[in-house]
Amino acid sequence: MRSRRVWATAAALALLVGGMQIRDALPSAAERAAAPFYSESTAPIIGAVQDVNVAAAKTFNGTATDADWVMVDYQFVPDKQVLLGAEIESADGTVYASANTVGNACGSTYPGMRSECTLVFEMPAEQAEGAKLMLYVSNQMGPQLVVPLGQLAAEADVVRSGVWL
Repeated sequence: MRSRRVWATAAALALLVGGMQIRDALPSAAERAAAPFYSESTAPIIGAVQDVNVAAAKTFNGTATDADWVMVDYQFVPDKQVLLGAEIESADGTVYASANTVGNACGSTYPGMRSECTLVFEMPAEQAEGAKLMLYVSNQMGPQLVVPLGQLAAEADVVRSGVWL
């Protein structure tokens, strides 16, 4: 009788430990709630990004840099008027913040209306190969638009009227 209890206790402890291991491997409710929602060309709340072109230059609107200015030109159709953040994540995982804000990049934007935008990043041009443009709601806990950047065009000096750093 005693050996039966020992085996039952050992089995219960093994199941308990196994359950704890499984629980620890799964994301918590808070982690699931805070996880971003990734989309590639259209995201709720953010809107749609189309016609993405990427160029790199040593000077932008007369401002020189020791690295490179990487300009991302795109068409943007916002869903709502929300404050957005923008970053480029390179293929090796390095994240670069934009030198200008999305609000400055697009000029006047209205939900449902297309705008031409230019985001500018100070970063090594070679890091733009295979990189992704990430647009997100300001707290990064909502939907995120992750757009792969295309082929990089090299330019000597870039001038974009209406875009400032």
